Amino acid sequence: MQIEEFNQYVKDHIKEYLPPEYETAKVSIQEVTKRNDRMLSGLTILREGENFSPTVYLEPFAEQVAQGRSLEDTLREITKIQTVHHAHVPVNISNFMDYAETGGTERLSADTFMEGITEMCRELVKEHTAPEERFAKLFPDAKGKQDAVGTCPRCGAPVYEGKKGFFCDNRDCAFALWKDNKFFTSKKKTITKSVAVALLK
Repeated sequence: MQIEEFNQYVKDHIKEYLPPEYETAKVSIQEVTKRNDRMLSGLTILREGENFSPTVYLEPFAEQVAQGRSLEDTLREITKIQTVHHAHVPVNISNFMDYAETGGTERLSADTFMEGITEMCRELVKEHTAPEERFAKLFPDAKGKQDAVGTCPRCGAPVYEGKKGFFCDNRDCAFALWKDNKFFTSKKKTITKSVAVALLK
């Protein structure tokens, strides 16, 4: 089954798996451009009176179906993701929409609009700090941190390895050892974990 066929099947049948309150919901699938210009199919389901909904990207599910997973099981999981996250994001953006539709001339100033967006993001991050169990392996900190490579020379906090370098665990400290450090790359070398350990002794 090609992604286009899968998307259409999801759009046509997802309501069969949703709770009754989704009976009149609007189901749409839009192409979304992500990093590196990659196009993904984003499923959104808006109940009556709503103007915000979580987006579920369908490509991973299409791949699972291609590998033999049943469509029924796949739609049940998509439904679970949609309903669980929908319940966790009770965002009322009516005021923001008023601002956008009037060009900022009514109700909200530009500063108030951005302050509202900032506060909304802050609350979402505060409420959803722990990843779901099935995504935990993507976040090393969710199960306990990896071993520190050393101690920060600025603040004394532990330093951990990241994808692009070695970073102080103290968010207020800007200390970092970048793996593509210009001094080292100019000498055709990179900062490896063993190098970082030696530098932080």
